Amino acid sequence: MTCKNVLNHQIPIEKYFEEISRIPRGIRAEKAVSDYVVSFAEARGLSVYQDEHWNVIVKKPAGPGGEGKAPLALQAHLDMVHAKTAESCHDFEKEPIELVLTDGILTAKDTTLGADDGFGVSYILAILDDDSLSHPPLECIFTVQEESNNEGAQLLDKSKISADRMIGLDGDAERSTFVSCFCSDRLVMKKAYNFCSPQGKAYAVTIDELSMGVYQGVCHQECGNAIKMMARVLRQAALCGISLQIASWEGGKAENQNPFFSKAVIYTDSEETKLSEVLDHEFALMMEEFEDERYVGRLTAASCIDAPGNVLSASDSRAVLDLVYLMPSNLFHAADGGASASVNNIGVIRVEDGFAELIMSARSKHFSMERHVLEHCRMIGALYGFSVQQASRYSPWPYNKDSALRKLANQITLRESGFTMEEEVCPGGLELGWFFDGKPQLDVIQLGPDLENLHTPDERMDMESFHRVYALVCRMLAEIE
Repeated sequence: MTCKNVLNHQIPIEKYFEEISRIPRGIRAEKAVSDYVVSFAEARGLSVYQDEHWNVIVKKPAGPGGEGKAPLALQAHLDMVHAKTAESCHDFEKEPIELVLTDGILTAKDTTLGADDGFGVSYILAILDDDSLSHPPLECIFTVQEESNNEGAQLLDKSKISADRMIGLDGDAERSTFVSCFCSDRLVMKKAYNFCSPQGKAYAVTIDELSMGVYQGVCHQECGNAIKMMARVLRQAALCGISLQIASWEGGKAENQNPFFSKAVIYTDSEETKLSEVLDHEFALMMEEFEDERYVGRLTAASCIDAPGNVLSASDSRAVLDLVYLMPSNLFHAADGGASASVNNIGVIRVEDGFAELIMSARSKHFSMERHVLEHCRMIGALYGFSVQQASRYSPWPYNKDSALRKLANQITLRESGFTMEEEVCPGGLELGWFFDGKPQLDVIQLGPDLENLHTPDERMDMESFHRVYALVCRMLAEIE
């Protein structure tokens, strides 16, 4: 397919951004763009390494004025999130991203733009292609599968990297930088149950329309998570003498997303008015507990005519409710000033004929506290007979208060633009954390232009910011000691 250029191909970062936008590069489908980088490096006589996962490392000797300096790593990821509008017929596996430039803002027609992390890849390609730049020896790392589970960064052979300092090019704001990130583990708790015949009438209880998430550090430990809220209202009903049996319970989409919806189908022989009165009262109390009036939600309870025909026993139903009620969710441990230091999120619940399952994400700034959160959750699960499977998702990026890279970046931005960057801790994971394996001394900074609406068809990039941040990176390459 012949594509008309939207960007200015006389400007290397624009040229390479558009070129990679024409190559399919979805998660676990990065081979074509990985091979493109390999061919790019070979055509310029650069040292290149490609592993079986399609990670690529390209090494370039020092540029003019950079001889004798210690090597520096540049890092970006090759994959992008595929999302499109409901009306779009775009085929990500075959068709290029159709760029749209309007008043200095770059978007894509009906799809994600792929600026996350296409901007980082284009920066590195432009630097590798420019022999006039002053820079130390460069080790340029292109990873895969960042948008799923960081598997590319996990599996990359770190012995191929000698640099003790790294510029990560996967940021999304020109005036801020991440300075550390949490480690993360995925927990799956599951138990098989013998379901039985129900007693009483079936009701569907739904909690939805929660207006804001609380996973990123708000201190309301019970409120805001629809799964936790459901456990609380149903458990309160049981405490008020309402016998109930759970036929099904669902909620949440992923372990690392705060669930805004939960639905439980229950059977009870109690009067409908009493059930509604207890549920409504407990839910109203939770609404009062929200200190921010923007936190709102809705509870509904109605007769269910298509309810499953089998249920947990009353005692097993109570045990599942108690498990979720006791399980920590949201803030677990706070640092100075109340910022999150450790969190656990109950992201998904499924109770169906034969089993109950809970999927969670535990995160912390510290490995030691992460172990504590995990043990806390495991112990609660074990008390109720649940098996626990654990899988590490992210490795932590520890804060370095004496970062020479951050100091240099701030000197340049203050001198040339009159600001220093706001420092942020990422409560999620970043693939940069995996590069600390065996390199506790690693100095890292994360940079990026102004991006908005990532991972959606409304993704956009400010082109002036795109150019300014590239100029910052080039200044850092020239001035780094």
